[in-house]
Amino acid sequence: MKRLGELLIEVGWLRAEQLRQALRTQEILGGRLGTCLLELGALDEEQLLRALSHQLGVRSARLKDLDNIPVEVYSMLPREVAVRQRAVPFRVLGSEVYVALLDVHDRRTREELAAAIGRGVSVHVGNEARILAALESCYGEPMSERFRQLRAALDSQAAAARRLGAREPTYDSLEFPAPIVPPLPPPSPQPDRGQPRAAQARPPEDTVAPATAEAVVTTPRVASEPDRIAQALVADLLKQFRRVLLFAARRDGLHGWAGAGESFDVEGFGLLSLAAREPSIFMNLDAATPYYRGPMPALASHQRIAACWGGGLPNDCLAVPLRIQNRLVAAVLCEPVPGVTVPVAEIEARTLAAARELEAFILRSKAIAAAAN
Repeated sequence: MKRLGELLIEVGWLRAEQLRQALRTQEILGGRLGTCLLELGALDEEQLLRALSHQLGVRSARLKDLDNIPVEVYSMLPREVAVRQRAVPFRVLGSEVYVALLDVHDRRTREELAAAIGRGVSVHVGNEARILAALESCYGEPMSERFRQLRAALDSQAAAARRLGAREPTYDSLEFPAPIVPPLPPPSPQPDRGQPRAAQARPPEDTVAPATAEAVVTTPRVASEPDRIAQALVADLLKQFRRVLLFAARRDGLHGWAGAGESFDVEGFGLLSLAAREPSIFMNLDAATPYYRGPMPALASHQRIAACWGGGLPNDCLAVPLRIQNRLVAAVLCEPVPGVTVPVAEIEARTLAAARELEAFILRSKAIAAAAN
């Protein structure tokens, strides 16, 4: 059986670069490959379902199948089994129950579903976001903000297709249509290499900070040593990137610290915060992940970041952590200039040097405080 990405490229629905971007997103955020492709806008929901049906040799469950499922149908499967297997019964036809799930070829899963329902089961592959939405509406299993955002985007696309008079496909359609080559994304405008302003917000914990966070963002002052290190790193990286944003890491999440670049909103970035467990490309940068390179998926956190330059999620970005003794203290986000090679190893070296400067300052501050006591 061919892999999904290989199949999509073969029929002309996906480019190799889009597949690499989706796989990189999957490494950071998890989820199914199809989910990551939908988030990137690399293909639409109908293309995904037809490709999955063709790949797996089963029918697919579409929006109309998983929306407003009768209670007498979904209640045939106990909640515990439905949530654990991520499976939702959506139709009864004779002696068979149609069930949407992700792992349609798992024999043990099919056997457990048949035993729990007490009837024959016809498995249908489903879109991950739609199955999770059905689990929430039928069984009260909450879905994450990431999938809530994706479902809203898919609903908007479906509504737009209906307004244009697109034909609703039948749920048991297995035909694989002729290849459709997705359009290339529009070229990004070249950056304005004027003198950018730099934003300042809160430094990492354990550093000397001014009296209030507001003073950092809006009030001219003599920068503290951590601010100087942050500004120097941003200015250095901006020589090679369109935009550079530096976030300070705290226990409650990431906070805008210093940044500069094209159309950059200084005050808006200074007020920006991402919650600790909020889905974003930064989520795993405090583990063993050395960096993230790829597109910014359409998540709520990323939309707030993009608002700092007027919107528009970049198709390519680089996120690199700054660690002190394996603890995440900051993270830098860089948007490359289109067509310019990104020297990832060099950027990692620069962030490492900045982290060492911060560590040295913290050690000096603690030594002075200890001597004063």
